Amino acid sequence: MSEIKAAVLQAASAAKAAAGALAIASTAQKNQALQLIAKALIDRTDEIVKINQLDIAQAETEKIAPALIDRLTLTPDRIAAISAAVLELIE
Repeated sequence: MSEIKAAVLQAASAAKAAAGALAIASTAQKNQALQLIAKALIDRTDEIVKINQLDIAQAETEKIAPALIDRLTLTPDRIAAISAAVLELIE
């Protein structure tokens, strides 16, 4: 099994395990989780961008369409927008 496939399967398994807890979590708990997610995105922007650059380089090597690469490219501005969108879920 490829490393990517293993990582995706692990993430899917973790999401499935978390689904039960999320189903019974209060609104306040869910909002707190969303706030932490938004903060983590901002706090780890440099790390996210650096790792994303590796992904983009791989996509370019694999001749992925430029339009798709653009959609997959994360910049500090894009990460800030994602963080803001997460916070909008609370409102």
